[in-house]
Amino acid sequence: MIPNIRQFEPLLPDIIINSLRDSVAAVVAVLLLSLATPGGAQIFTEDFDGFTAPGGNFNGGQYQSGLAVAYSGTLPDWGKSGSGTVHVVDTANIFANGIVNPRDFAVMIWQNNVITQSSAIPGSNDSGVTYEVSFEASPAVYQAGSQQTSASDGLLIEVLDSGSNILASHTHNPGAWAGNIVFAADSFQYTGDGSGDIRLRIGPSAFGSGRFGGAIDNLQVSVDAPVFEGYATDPAVHVAGHAITPNFAQLTGGAASGFGISPTLPAGLSIDPVTGTISGTPATASPSTEYTISASFSTGPDQEATLDLSVLANSILTGYSTTPANYIAGVSITPNTPQVLGGTPDSYAVSPPLPTGLLLDPLTGVITGTPSSLTAAADYTITASFSGEPNSIFLLNIEVVELPSTLIISEFMASNDTTLNDGDGNSSDWIEIHNFGAAPVNLGGWHLTDRADKLDKWQFPSVVVPAGGYLLVFASNQNEDDYIDAGGFLHTNFKLSAGGEFLGLVKPDGLTVVHSFAPEFPPQVTDISYGLSSDLTTIGFFLAPTPGTANPATPSTLGPFISNVTDSPQPIPGDSDDLVIFAQVDALVNPVASVTLHYRVMFGAEQAVPMNDLGNGQFSATIPHTASDPGEMVRWYVTAEDSASVSRREPAYLDPANSPQYFGTIVDDPAVVSALPTLFWFVASPGAANTGSGTRSSVSFDGQFYDNVFTRRRGASSAGVAKKSYKFDFNSGHHFRFDPAAPRVSEINVNSTFQDKAYIRPQLSYESYTAAGVAASHADTWRVQQNGAFFSVASFVEQVDDDLLDRRGLDREGALYKMFNGVTSSSSGVEKKTRQHENNSDLQALVNGVSPSNPNRAEYLFDHVDIPAMINYATAGIISQDFDRWAKNFYVYRDTNGSGEWSQIPWDKDLTLGNRFYDDEISGDGFSFESGLSAQKRRAHPFQGAAAHA
Repeated sequence: MIPNIRQFEPLLPDIIINSLRDSVAAVVAVLLLSLATPGGAQIFTEDFDGFTAPGGNFNGGQYQSGLAVAYSGTLPDWGKSGSGTVHVVDTANIFANGIVNPRDFAVMIWQNNVITQSSAIPGSNDSGVTYEVSFEASPAVYQAGSQQTSASDGLLIEVLDSGSNILASHTHNPGAWAGNIVFAADSFQYTGDGSGDIRLRIGPSAFGSGRFGGAIDNLQVSVDAPVFEGYATDPAVHVAGHAITPNFAQLTGGAASGFGISPTLPAGLSIDPVTGTISGTPATASPSTEYTISASFSTGPDQEATLDLSVLANSILTGYSTTPANYIAGVSITPNTPQVLGGTPDSYAVSPPLPTGLLLDPLTGVITGTPSSLTAAADYTITASFSGEPNSIFLLNIEVVELPSTLIISEFMASNDTTLNDGDGNSSDWIEIHNFGAAPVNLGGWHLTDRADKLDKWQFPSVVVPAGGYLLVFASNQNEDDYIDAGGFLHTNFKLSAGGEFLGLVKPDGLTVVHSFAPEFPPQVTDISYGLSSDLTTIGFFLAPTPGTANPATPSTLGPFISNVTDSPQPIPGDSDDLVIFAQVDALVNPVASVTLHYRVMFGAEQAVPMNDLGNGQFSATIPHTASDPGEMVRWYVTAEDSASVSRREPAYLDPANSPQYFGTIVDDPAVVSALPTLFWFVASPGAANTGSGTRSSVSFDGQFYDNVFTRRRGASSAGVAKKSYKFDFNSGHHFRFDPAAPRVSEINVNSTFQDKAYIRPQLSYESYTAAGVAASHADTWRVQQNGAFFSVASFVEQVDDDLLDRRGLDREGALYKMFNGVTSSSSGVEKKTRQHENNSDLQALVNGVSPSNPNRAEYLFDHVDIPAMINYATAGIISQDFDRWAKNFYVYRDTNGSGEWSQIPWDKDLTLGNRFYDDEISGDGFSFESGLSAQKRRAHPFQGAAAHA
């Protein structure tokens, strides 16, 4: 936006002001273009200066700034929905002094006005292409101060596909109005899906606020220039007379408009001038030559890449898939396949004969079988015969070794989060023992150990591993050497170290190590296992672990191991503090080639910064303090690539629905001062968080940052009120800590205080239940900041789940039901929370037992209900005037593995201590101080409850 020159008017003549404005406009236009299109091309721009209004239809000076404002007229190429008209502000002219400069309009978005492009932007949605939407935004107001943009208001910019579906969205909070138009640049990216060109839609982020969401100007869409990276196969070696496999041009970010090559390709080969694909059948041999391929682009300059290409005179056997080939006696090998250039051989032969048990297929050349005995390493001559061409030979080195036992540690996991639970329901480390022999083996007296200096650390009880079978042992650091869990699994007296350590299988003599990972296995990755390939010849990682079954034939390809990345730095950085990010990066397979930090402020574009090598595997990079403002969120992740171009990311973000995408922090905002605990909540689409289907967001609390958290509106009757309640569901392994002295929890509730203007009723009520000995939730009053601005004062309530059962000293394996009925049904109005493997027959027994029609109800109550707990529950309900506690708003819990008795756990305590909805069938008894109120609005007597709820 061209700067406001009102401040200069008293000092400078109009002609100088106009000249300055023209110069500044030109400079700013150039700067905006360079900022909006880094390395890319602008495909759409809108400055809104085409707005037209009837003569004299400027309706007055803007509140405080005096800028000219119009609110009726025509905005070409845009449609409007919502009440009222499109408002624009002329940022170049002070209304009181007349029109002295060219109009420079910005659109002000009123509380329920939405503008949508009438026509799609050509070339704006190619599949896989990254586009950037950039704009400038400011707080806004018309003539009434009550309409001014507040800190909680904002603009919602949405990208619509050809079917008007939302392809991407971005919320910008311009901040509170401060007396003048002050524009700030922002941008976001979207990835095309090929579903048709897009349109943009702009509206307020909070409908019905009675205020402007902000003003917007200089809206642009640009596309990153495509990159020509070369060819899929380089160098390319072909054989004369044989058709080649098409060699495809490698492009990212879009397609090229044409290709050329120099020098000319060998006779018989050609390049497609449109796609760049090289294909054909070379006619004659050609030496290795470097070819230069030029790719033309409609959105940028030509780009070049080189390709090394040669043509051999005859077909050739170049090698085998496994070479040299090291095998184990008694273990079936992974088929070893010949690698051929040119034609298909007519036959294969080998000399001398392969080791006993191995076979060479004379037609395919594939080597298979199970070697039966020890064979020293030797070269075997494989001859491939071609029709009409000379034979080709390859020397394959083969060795067969014998292991001291048919028992091995075939696979283990040293950092188990979600892969496999033991019989106690815990995600313990695990070790897999495989017997590859032809006879069963009893492991009684054998040992597992994680210490090379204590080989007899843990001893197996009598347990048989069948021939070709597997045994799974959990390494959970049990105190009992012979501990067997509820699932029948053995447990060791040690845990595995994810940082790497010795692991061995030892014979009963406590001295002979039959198989080990020594001197130590490499650093491990959460939920990725480590072990031997199915033919026991290759050690590596497995992205898809196979506990208790055969491993894959080939380990997974993994990049460098990334650990100890800076997360939630303490103290929280201030506005003037650069943020230094550290990471430990260790080679797993190949040397580390590069490490990169990717950071993102709020919901802006990601920035990539090379990390500096500090030695000993430690790297660092700096996020400058100028990149962010107080109260904003800064997030980052680290990537590392090895010398084989295999990369890894941390956090891995393997499951977008259950894992963090970034590490992060907030920038301290000294303006946020409160005696209340403060939840900092960041969400790209606040509107989506107000729905039952929800969205992903990030939160920071008590100095710890949590990313990619599922957030949704919660509540039934409260869902319709203006101030919503929200549920936050945290990712596995990244649970929330609401109190340093309490264990982490998987989900929390941040509830509305709409019904409770005292802000403390739920907290006092839950405290009353807790003081009475009831297993009640923890509750507190929190301040909530959303996207850097004050959002609400809310009630935090701990979720009733197995985490709460643990914290309150109850067995998490007990049956837990959320009730929406007065224990009158086991199927309708019921949510089962634990013991999902069982049906609801235990709840049905409770329903039958407490039914008034049960003639033996008293006996059932004393035998199956925790009477002291129920008395405590009822008493606390009376003390807190919890009138709404009988027909709903509670859980029932059964100590299934213990006493078998039932008790109640309270829930939803906003309507307590005299507070209530007007239509819940609870009315007062006519006390004189309520005589002026209708019966439906009177407070209920402390000992009274609704008949339907009793």
